[in-house]
Amino acid sequence: MQPDYPAAHSMDVEWFAVDRCGHVALFDGGEDGPVPWAADRVEDVLEASRPFVGELDRCLRERLIVPGVHRSREEPMSDVQRVLERADGFYLLGPGLKMNSDRIRTPALSNARTGRPEPLTFGTADGRDWVEGRLSPESWAWLHEVPHRCLGCVPRLALYKKARLQTFRFSRYENDRYGNKPYEKCEEDPSQPTTLEDLRRVITWPISPPLVFSAFCFLERKFIQPLQWFPSQTWSDAALWMDEEGNEREGGALTEP
Repeated sequence: MQPDYPAAHSMDVEWFAVDRCGHVALFDGGEDGPVPWAADRVEDVLEASRPFVGELDRCLRERLIVPGVHRSREEPMSDVQRVLERADGFYLLGPGLKMNSDRIRTPALSNARTGRPEPLTFGTADGRDWVEGRLSPESWAWLHEVPHRCLGCVPRLALYKKARLQTFRFSRYENDRYGNKPYEKCEEDPSQPTTLEDLRRVITWPISPPLVFSAFCFLERKFIQPLQWFPSQTWSDAALWMDEEGNEREGGALTEP
């Protein structure tokens, strides 16, 4: 998965990172919290519309996706001054199709505003291969040309994304203060914190190496200031900011990738 860097934000950004001990923490940036450029957003991984282990089986049992039934379709999407033809969907793949990912990706579909490739993720859950994301009309047509390629699809897989977060034991930090101040731990640490390996056991698609605070463990820290550790972006000017000890600092690690 390619990192999706958060935009300069006038809205909440929730991201996650790992510490020296392998524990995972969630960070709620609020309106003004510094966000490391390399941080993965919670919505892109932990709340993504992709199945964890066991979730695809549940969706099939509940007939939220039905083999042989195709509910995705090409839709015109208004994008600035042009109309893009694309199809958003979750697709069950026939045998060997995951290995043929280049054909599914061809021709590539790019975002008209950013020029970046539209997100397309391949994975395997509960013994079934799948692809999720935005397909070009040509790729969508090829996938549905014969019945053994797409075994069933929906515009979006119905998952209990918020509820799934409650099954993990994360340390949690939030930042609801303006002025580039540190994040503060907002609840008690779990007795057995969730680790990166715990996540990798349930996530059914490849994920990139996460951001790591290698100098400490989250259990030891009430305050964390990303500007002390990583190139970060801020909504306000980062020329002045407060470190984890409460000292005012000038300058900072505000460097775009």
